[in-house]
Amino acid sequence: MCGIGVGRIPGTMTNVILCRGNSVSKFLDLEFSSNCVFSLVNEWDNLLNGGKFAQKLIAKDIYHYINREKTARMHSMYYGLYDVRKVFLNVYKDEYIVSENKKYLDSIGVHHSYPMPDELKRYALNAEGGFPSLGVQTVAHSSLLNFEEYHIFGMDFFEDQYFSHHSHCDTKEPKTHQKKKGVIMKSFLGNFLSKFPDKTYHFYTNSTFNPPLSNVIIHN
Repeated sequence: MCGIGVGRIPGTMTNVILCRGNSVSKFLDLEFSSNCVFSLVNEWDNLLNGGKFAQKLIAKDIYHYINREKTARMHSMYYGLYDVRKVFLNVYKDEYIVSENKKYLDSIGVHHSYPMPDELKRYALNAEGGFPSLGVQTVAHSSLLNFEEYHIFGMDFFEDQYFSHHSHCDTKEPKTHQKKKGVIMKSFLGNFLSKFPDKTYHFYTNSTFNPPLSNVIIHN
């Protein structure tokens, strides 16, 4: 569990989810015990290559969520240097065996990757089991796990820029289609989080996201 004290995040079963919007910098202002799980979403190589994020995450229990893109993978050295306990792939069981990201992880000796559970499809945006973004899917998937409290950083719904440039476009500024997707993300999450009233979700966000739910706490 996360330790409780001045400047610390309270909670007994806590998952700290780190996306890559600008508000992820708020993560650096808080202290954490070694007993939380830290879930990294997609590309993190440049933030783990030294600096404050690296110092915060070294010797922590880490989950890594990656989409279907090769750029979402970590370099092999980071899976060993950081304590990456589980890697969750954005595929379901029927695609898992042939997933290129699974093949990559197997090739570097990372044999603790997992597909999304079929149970998650009941909450999905469409019949194929899709979600508006991997960050949203990470929140959804981890809500099915044994956590009571969630602290989500860097999910700005494309109302602010990336904390660091995105590999696809080499820019921090969200594109028009991403901003439209942000609207869908907010609507979807507001509905999804209402289904888990016994769990608490803290969003540290540079956005207008503020659903009228007692289990959602916004930190702007």
